[in-house]
Amino acid sequence: MIDGTTYNRNQAQLITAFSTACDVLQGQLRVAAARNLAAGNNRLINRARRRAKETLQWGLCSALAAGDRAQIEKQFEQARTEVEGVEKRLDVFLKDKDMEQYSQRELADFYVFLNMRVAIYASLVTCQDAYCALDWNQLRQHQY
Repeated sequence: MIDGTTYNRNQAQLITAFSTACDVLQGQLRVAAARNLAAGNNRLINRARRRAKETLQWGLCSALAAGDRAQIEKQFEQARTEVEGVEKRLDVFLKDKDMEQYSQRELADFYVFLNMRVAIYASLVTCQDAYCALDWNQLRQHQY
């Protein structure tokens, strides 16, 4: 945790908001990793993964970690564009005649998978907002 009293241009609640957003994202990524292992044999999830752009969330995380505001904006704008088309692609995907071949368990796990993806994306946006609210030049200064 960063001490908000040390950095006068960064309000303590902004620092706490960023730290909390990162903690939530980390927790969601851990849960997603565990669920991915558990759902490894789910044919529906595997099919969705083959059709998805797995690099989207990785690019967002990498941009935030690099700390380059221009890259962050570029990656998040690209993600917004990508997410806009997800509903249309999902409708096509779910209307496929082959959906009847999947068990109720596979379908339920698939919806959990989708929900996790949405939650992770929302957390990344929250991290971006919290990141952009901070004065990183001041936080990079040595205080001791």
